[in-house]
Amino acid sequence: LYWWGSALALFTVLAVAAVTPRWPVWFWYHPTSMLVGYVGLMGNAVLVKKIGGRTATKIHGYLMAAGSAAAAFGWYVIHSNKEAMGKPHITTWHGLAGLICLLS
Repeated sequence: LYWWGSALALFTVLAVAAVTPRWPVWFWYHPTSMLVGYVGLMGNAVLVKKIGGRTATKIHGYLMAAGSAAAAFGWYVIHSNKEAMGKPHITTWHGLAGLICLLS
């Protein structure tokens, strides 16, 4: 169980390091915050919940809240980036799947 949490954290760090900032730099925060939110925080929240007990449940809740906040920030970044460039929203399967994941 602990091994998976470490693997998720390591994957998140390596994936974020691989996402190189390009123009526009504001967009860089979208994949970064999504990786941190969904993989790093929410992935570990699921593993912590499996430990059981009141403390683990509280930590699970905090990690899920932080992961949701990071994912919401990632959505804000892509939404504001598309607004600034005058592009339409949710026009691809990627965008639709992302919106469904965020709302579920």
